[in-house]
Amino acid sequence: MYLSLLECQLKYISGYEIATKIFGSIHGILWLIFLYILYQARKDFRLENSFVLKMLLFSVIPFGLIPMEKLINGKINKKEKGELANA
Repeated sequence: MYLSLLECQLKYISGYEIATKIFGSIHGILWLIFLYILYQARKDFRLENSFVLKMLLFSVIPFGLIPMEKLINGKINKKEKGELANA
């Protein structure tokens, strides 16, 4: 989101047309890094397919970070409660 705000200012206010290509490339690289990290987390932590698919869906929709964070926090809270019950 911040990248697009910065890109719009550079493109329309300052007149730098190349800003779209630069920040678009940065955004694409960051998304590919996210996909790689999600793949590694799935493999290392044996995440369910439904959880991974939800993460992929939330990574594409605008403001998807909000439900993504809630889903991750819920998973962490369930794990902490389960570990405390077993101790």
